[in-house]
Amino acid sequence: MARRSFYLLSGAGITAIAATHIVTSRIPVESSSLLSRRVESEKVSNPSHEYPIDLFQLELPGINLDELKNSENSVVDTYLHSFVTSPVFTLERLLLKSVFGESRIIPVTTASYPIGKELAIWKVTDKNTQTNEVLLKWKNPIDKEPYLFGGMTYLRIMLNDNKGLILQFGSALDIKQKLSYGSYLSMKAHFVYSRILLLNLALKLKWDKLWN
Repeated sequence: MARRSFYLLSGAGITAIAATHIVTSRIPVESSSLLSRRVESEKVSNPSHEYPIDLFQLELPGINLDELKNSENSVVDTYLHSFVTSPVFTLERLLLKSVFGESRIIPVTTASYPIGKELAIWKVTDKNTQTNEVLLKWKNPIDKEPYLFGGMTYLRIMLNDNKGLILQFGSALDIKQKLSYGSYLSMKAHFVYSRILLLNLALKLKWDKLWN
């Protein structure tokens, strides 16, 4: 029975990962994007650091940008809030709280995300409401400066010519030492997780549209 459960769970996990690869695609990072510009700036400040970077894209039909606008928040704030409150990211925040303690993890309180806003271990550092991009930086909450590792999380939302949305989710890791084999495997696992987060975000946007 235990072996059967293990096989079923393994099969379900493999199927879920395969699904994320089918509906998401890895794309190059545009040099004009907030993610690319921030990474280039960080390289100047920390020339010895490694900055592996990834960006994934997903097309979401049936929703347009106007549906994400409201009188209180911009499109990119609504997009970021859907990500922050999505089930997978919510679980990640709960895990961080259990590992590092509640006092170190800043809670999510509003749906507005101005530059400087902190949530969990992330901080909004760059935002462009014209291009609907937002960038957050994060670091290990128990590290002291100079911290051992950290990174960036990037989101962008665009109108699809075929009526619908193009969702982008990317990240960059900030690693002080040269990439070891273990770091390389962690980076590959992080790429898979980025795809899962993007798919989860798309489902959250669909859910929000259904019930709002």
